[in-house]
Amino acid sequence: MRSDDPTTTRPSAPVTTSSTRLHSLDGLRGTLMVIGVPYHAAVVFSGDTWVAPGEQSPVLMVLWGLVHLWRMPAFFVVAGFFAVLVLRRRDPGTWFRGRARRLGVPLLFGLLLLNPLQALLVARHRSGDWGTAVDRWTTGVGSWTGIYHLWFLIVLLLYCAGAAVLLSSPWRAPAARVAAAGLTWAQATVGRTVAVLGAAGVVVVLGLAIWRASGIGGLLGGVVTSEVVLYVPAFVIGAALALRPQDLRRASAGWPVLALVGGVCLVVHVAESMQTWQSPAGAALVAAADTTGGLAVALLILGGAARVADRRSRLVDWVVDASLPIYLVHYVLVVACAVWLLPTGIDAVAGWALAVALLVPACVLAYEAINAVPVLRLLATGRRSRGTTLAQVLTRRPRPAA
Repeated sequence: MRSDDPTTTRPSAPVTTSSTRLHSLDGLRGTLMVIGVPYHAAVVFSGDTWVAPGEQSPVLMVLWGLVHLWRMPAFFVVAGFFAVLVLRRRDPGTWFRGRARRLGVPLLFGLLLLNPLQALLVARHRSGDWGTAVDRWTTGVGSWTGIYHLWFLIVLLLYCAGAAVLLSSPWRAPAARVAAAGLTWAQATVGRTVAVLGAAGVVVVLGLAIWRASGIGGLLGGVVTSEVVLYVPAFVIGAALALRPQDLRRASAGWPVLALVGGVCLVVHVAESMQTWQSPAGAALVAAADTTGGLAVALLILGGAARVADRRSRLVDWVVDASLPIYLVHYVLVVACAVWLLPTGIDAVAGWALAVALLVPACVLAYEAINAVPVLRLLATGRRSRGTTLAQVLTRRPRPAA
C-alpha cells in the first residue's frame, strides 16, 4: 500500500484511531436502530400506512416524519464511518464476507420467517377473522412476504459492497485523497459545510429523478428500493469523516447554524406532511430539504456523541448486541399491537403510547430469548457467540468473551 494513502492508519495518529473502538458511536448506531420501536409504532397508529389505513393522526404523522428525517441519515453516516474505519486496517474481501454474514443471515431470517407472519397479521386486521385472513394470505400472489422494514439491510449491504470494491481497487488512494481534500474544504467554515449538505440534497433529487425515469425499481422487483439513492450522501460523508477520526468532534462545529438549517428543513418537512406541497417542484424541494436537514441534524448528533466520554459500559454493550434482533422482531410486535388495539376505537395517540409501553419490555424479552437459544442467535445476528444479557447489565457482570 502506498505511504501517501490517506486510508492508511499511521502510528502518529492521536488516540482515537481506526484501531480504537468508539463506544459512543457504537452505542449511537444501536440506539438509532432501537428507536425504530416507537417510530414504527407511530407510523402504524398514525393511519398513514399500508398496515392500517384510516383516519389520520396529525400528531403521530408529524412525530414519525420528524424522527425519520434525521434517524436514517444519522444511521448511514455512522455506518459509512465505521465501514471505512475498519477497512483502513482490514482486507476488504475478508471484511465484506463478515458483513455479508452478519447482515445477510438476519435479512433472510426476517424475509422468510418474520415478514410472512407480519403479513398474516395485517390480513387478519383487514378481513376481521382468521379464516379469511389465512385464505387471502395463502392465495394472494406475493402478499405473504415483502421487504417492509428490512430495506435498510439490503441498502447497507450494497453500500458495504461498493466500499469493499473501491478500497480493493487501484482507485483506493486517489478516492481517499479526494475525500480528504473535500473534508478539509468543508470543515474550514460552517458555510462550506452547509453548502456540501445543500449539494447533497441536489444530488439526491437528481438521483431520484433518474431512478424514477429509468424504471430501475421495477426492474429490480422492489427488492432494492429508492432508499438506495436517498442515503448515499450520508454514507459517503461518514466514510470521509473516518479518514480523520481524531477530528470527529468537528462534525458539529458551527452547531447553531447547523441547528438553524435543520430547523428550517424540519418546517418544510412538516408543511409537506400537511400536504402543502402538491407539485413536482414542491416534491423536489421537500426531497432536497429532507436530505439537507437530515444530514445537518445527523452531524449535530454525531459530533455530540463523539464529545461524550467514550468509555465502555455494559449498557452500551447490551444496546449494541440487542439492536439488530430487536429491529428484526419489533415490527411483527407493532403490527400485533395494532391488530389488537385499533378495532377497539382507541385514540391514535393513546394507542401509540400504550403500544410503546407494551413493546419495550416485549422487545427486551424477545432479545433475551434469542440470545439464549444458539440457533435463533445465529439467525438473528449472523454470529454464534452469545451477546450481552440484561442480567449482566443489572448485576455488572462482565460481558462474555466473543
